Amino acid sequence: MNFAQFIRSTTFDTIHRSDRIDNMKQFRILEPKLSKSHRARNEDIDPPIERSGHRMLCDDDYVYVVGGYCPYYSEQLIQEIWRFNILTEEWELMDAEGDHFPPEMASFALCAEGSDAWKRAFLFGGTMVPFGDESSNRVTMLKKLRDAKFTWQPLPLVGEEPIQQYGSAILMHNGVLYQVGGTTGHIYNMEVRSLTPVRTETNKPCASNFPEPHLWRWTLLNKAENEWGRYRHEVELVGDEIIIVGGGNPHWASTLDTLLVFDICS
Repeated sequence: MNFAQFIRSTTFDTIHRSDRIDNMKQFRILEPKLSKSHRARNEDIDPPIERSGHRMLCDDDYVYVVGGYCPYYSEQLIQEIWRFNILTEEWELMDAEGDHFPPEMASFALCAEGSDAWKRAFLFGGTMVPFGDESSNRVTMLKKLRDAKFTWQPLPLVGEEPIQQYGSAILMHNGVLYQVGGTTGHIYNMEVRSLTPVRTETNKPCASNFPEPHLWRWTLLNKAENEWGRYRHEVELVGDEIIIVGGGNPHWASTLDTLLVFDICS
């Protein structure tokens, strides 16, 4: 499995700059406010504080904000899940059950399984403060339950595990999790791994009410020793190709003139 360079179409460059500006959508700043039902249940709670290093998911009705870092927050790392109603433009703090809320809540990687109606998401890596001193290579599943509740479930992992790192990017395709790049804070990489559920005859997906896999196996697909290591990039799946967008390291930042592509089938 190899990387390839994808040359961006030049069609965009032929559009006049004035036309691009006219067609742009303008951002607007929304005043943070809590939902009425949430205020009734939690009189002393404030809207979500400012943060960086968080991750977001969305479904048909909500945008979900997970974790983050704020130097003015008492704990600095924020172990919270908020959701934003895209219709009413109101916030609500979610109830995350259990004792497995990951502590490395800065620059972790997060992706949902499925699209608009996701029920499970996966979190990989992340760092505590100071950044890079304590990082993670764990994978934790976030399950969406009823009544706006969530629960965290650490996954049992075997195989060619990645190093503890942050700033990676992950995505889910056909039940397999793919992890790309990241950093320890000192070493930057572009390794690609897959994380595959190990199933037995009693927990195959075709069975009704099948249980969760008892193991997940890491496989190193590509060490990418000839590619610049990077972090804080994004990945998107197009067909069977993972498109890597952005990212960088202290000596280099990726441009958008060419995009790195990883073919998961070749």
